[in-house]
Amino acid sequence: MDSLCLKIIELLKENAYMTSGEIGEAFSVSDRTIRNRITEINETMIRSGAVINSARGKGYHLEVIDDELFSQWLQSLYQENAAVPSSSAERVSYIMEYLLSTHEYTYIDDLCDLLYVTRNTLSADLKKAEQELTKFSLAIERRPNYGIRIKGKEADKRFCIISRIRNRDRYFMDMVKKGTEADELRRKMPPICHEYRYRLDADNYVNLRYAICAACKRASAGFSLSYEKKERENLEKNLHPKFLSMTERILNDLGEQFSVLNTEDEKLYISTQLAGRGNFDSIPDTEAAANTEEIVQIMLEAVKKGLRIDFMQDRELIRTLRHHMTAFDIRVRYRIPLENPSLDVLKKEYSLAYAIAYYACGALNRYYESTISEEEIGYIAIIFQMALEDRNRAAGKKNVVIVYAAGRSASRFFIRRFKEIFRDYLDQVYHCSAREIERFDFAGKKIDYCFTTLNHQFSLPVPCCQISMFPTEEEIRNYRSLFASASVNDLLKYYRQDLFIPHLSAADSTEALQQMTEKIRKYCDIPDDFLVFAAERKAAGLPDSTGPVAVLSGETLSPDDNIVCIALLDQPVIWKSREVQIILLVSLSDSDSSDTGLFVDVTGNLIGDREAVRDLLANRTFENLMRLLTAHRGN
Repeated sequence: MDSLCLKIIELLKENAYMTSGEIGEAFSVSDRTIRNRITEINETMIRSGAVINSARGKGYHLEVIDDELFSQWLQSLYQENAAVPSSSAERVSYIMEYLLSTHEYTYIDDLCDLLYVTRNTLSADLKKAEQELTKFSLAIERRPNYGIRIKGKEADKRFCIISRIRNRDRYFMDMVKKGTEADELRRKMPPICHEYRYRLDADNYVNLRYAICAACKRASAGFSLSYEKKERENLEKNLHPKFLSMTERILNDLGEQFSVLNTEDEKLYISTQLAGRGNFDSIPDTEAAANTEEIVQIMLEAVKKGLRIDFMQDRELIRTLRHHMTAFDIRVRYRIPLENPSLDVLKKEYSLAYAIAYYACGALNRYYESTISEEEIGYIAIIFQMALEDRNRAAGKKNVVIVYAAGRSASRFFIRRFKEIFRDYLDQVYHCSAREIERFDFAGKKIDYCFTTLNHQFSLPVPCCQISMFPTEEEIRNYRSLFASASVNDLLKYYRQDLFIPHLSAADSTEALQQMTEKIRKYCDIPDDFLVFAAERKAAGLPDSTGPVAVLSGETLSPDDNIVCIALLDQPVIWKSREVQIILLVSLSDSDSSDTGLFVDVTGNLIGDREAVRDLLANRTFENLMRLLTAHRGN
């Protein structure tokens, strides 16, 4: 049985039910692979005291029938798999665990003997190990005639260990295997969290357990944590006393086996983990919590300036961000890593929210003087996505009034049916009789269209559309197109036909940009140094494109002018070591616009859709561009 099978068993031990897709996502393999491995496990598990069952709608479940027999069987598997690492990835893991487990220098030749590899092979594996360690501000120190060892702070070493445990690395799993301190934590932590009204999600709960287990193991092995005086003072200032009180309670309840953590610095470490992983029901009144108001202000100002999207008055968003940023502030200040298993989905499915979060965190990079991780950006994107959904519930949708003549029951049926058919395009739907329509408050209700089942044209300040009591498929299609055309009208504020270049012949990207600039100059008053470019991907917060599209931004011209020039090249040119055939040159105005989000959303979705890009290159018309953009609204 290989290491993946062991990882599957360990994962199912910690979770009641998991689908094959969820297990596969945890280990970056297909659900089919997981199903095959579970079949293999069950065949090997015969007479082991356990079995993996499946339940429709729930997934897989590990049922332990005989605890002692299962424990013995599992122990034999670990011994069987404790053999010499057979792959580079396993050797890298082994090297990291070995070096993290010793204070002393280790000779290169000793490692070669342990792993049965040559010096050249070990050197290549050491480079990979060092790349992994760099993620945690750790390095491999080399000293002639002494050997090598890992250099860095104990807190960073623990973060590295937690990460490896989280990835089910078999060389690190001994720290948290069932039957150790982890059992005590599983029993004692939930009631303490409930008592203190401390909330955290399932992933962070697991990470917190791992952090305390790892701390206990490390301290017991002589790897005690010690903060410098200034760092200790900052922690004491930024941590609410309630976290310290909760730490004391945890250690008191856990008993003698955790006594090695009863030092001032170890308690501060656990309190920091608590503060960075979750929060209390109410936001603690600490200096760190007070900082969140400034942090949120910086974020929203950056989004307003960079994307022209104004959230400054969104009270619910601000409240949610403040609560989230309290723990975020601790994580970033003290480099507590965060996993985000949904990151790829967030970046793909919610490109606008991710672009907003990216801009917001760009300002925080300067505030913290460090780079905010993509995992953190992803969680902040979720918060912005919720705000966007609230904001866009009415934005871009239409207010209509329905004029009816039929009986009350029939009218109610029609109105309900109308709302159902066109629900994706409607905000408010009003209704009145023919007698009442002339007195209807079109301006106050902000009506966009009137619909009537009557064979009569009213003199109204908005378009009046006749529709059947039972709309035909053609009517439905036509009116959906009518509503969707409003999206095109919104986009026309940015995309102009006179700045659409369907065919551009250029020897390289420089010549292409020069031609595009001259095209813009024909229709817009731009300075001579217009081509002062920001970095790719900075333009209007548009997402990365690994395809044949390059996005650039020019200098902002005036508070009122938006310029979007798009050129389709006859032949690809090299742009930053890749071939591009579509160049998008963007210069947005400084003025706030609720439509900027729409522009970023649909444009980002379009350039990320390779099939749509191929469609545009095959049918190079402005009408096709607008069709594709409209089709990508909200994708």
